[in-house]
Amino acid sequence: MDGLLDVLQWAFPTGVSIVNLALLGTIWRKNRARLIADTRDTWQSIAESNNDALLKQNDEIRNLREALKRLEVVIQNLLGCPHWPTCPARILVQDYKQKYFRKPQRQSRMEQKGQRYPRDNPDISCGDVDSGGQPP
Repeated sequence: MDGLLDVLQWAFPTGVSIVNLALLGTIWRKNRARLIADTRDTWQSIAESNNDALLKQNDEIRNLREALKRLEVVIQNLLGCPHWPTCPARILVQDYKQKYFRKPQRQSRMEQKGQRYPRDNPDISCGDVDSGGQPP
């Protein structure tokens, strides 16, 4: 309690009064409100720019989907064409298909590396497997 009285006796004669404390509280509230308003404005501008970017992206996606639909219709018409076996577009479609829709090439089961047994390659001598020289 004595410490509080010492602080009050020191503060009031130096010009700190109740009015100054109220003014300081008002300034704190004002600065806090300004900070909240600035933060809200910043987030609002970020949200608006994100909305604009999303709208542009959605338009691009819509345009791409429409182009893909048109391409699918063209391919379906090509496949149903009576001149398909001799059509010059057939080569382009097949090349496009091989270039972009190719399945990964895999090795056959015989060419895969894995565990090998002595009988896999009878041409190569693998040494004596058993003490009697007989394969297992």
